[in-house]
Amino acid sequence: MYAAAQLYDVRLDDNTPISIDDDVERLHLVGSLVPIERQHHKHDVDTYRLLNG
Repeated sequence: MYAAAQLYDVRLDDNTPISIDDDVERLHLVGSLVPIERQHHKHDVDTYRLLNG
């Protein structure tokens, strides 16, 4: 199955807004809880990716 790249506007548990541009196996409805992984990089930069599951 082809995974389409989608842009998601997500709010973390502390209500911080972030955007995630990722390939996902299925679309998520507005208001859905989605599993994400935080990835910490050099220079205090964090990125996030959606976990398929």
